[in-house]
Amino acid sequence: MGDIAEMMLDGTLDCVTGEYIGDPCGYPRTFEEDETHATAAKRKKRRRKRRKKNMRKKEGAVSNSISFDVSCSDAGIIKAISERAVEVAFKYRPDSEFDFMSCQMDITATHANGNPLRLLELLEADDFNFGHDVFGIERHLDRNTGKLMHGFSPRFSKRGEA
Repeated sequence: MGDIAEMMLDGTLDCVTGEYIGDPCGYPRTFEEDETHATAAKRKKRRRKRRKKNMRKKEGAVSNSISFDVSCSDAGIIKAISERAVEVAFKYRPDSEFDFMSCQMDITATHANGNPLRLLELLEADDFNFGHDVFGIERHLDRNTGKLMHGFSPRFSKRGEA
């Protein structure tokens, strides 16, 4: 065999175009394959960097996870509050879209993350006070921490704990 053929077979030259690629790798290859391998290696390197960066963030960061841990009885009351909230929202704001699941999650997050509510009293409240608390929670809840912002305080917070 000639030198060019041997160089194509050992990967020094592109096996399709005959162009020089680089050091031999032991098998025929093309620029496209070489670029694919290089791109994959770059992606792998970027992933490793991101993982290291995320690990450093996790080591130095305080957990901001939201708790949704409530008792079964509280969960049932929260579900009833959310159902009523949908009815009240439709009654007073018929053109707005009100999401049952988001409401349930907002009330649960508020109750479980530092602002316990008097749930039964909230459920039985008149529409005005009920709307103040439920729609206020919807508007002022920080969904990253479960805390209420902007100085909002529900009227049906447990006394002495809010």
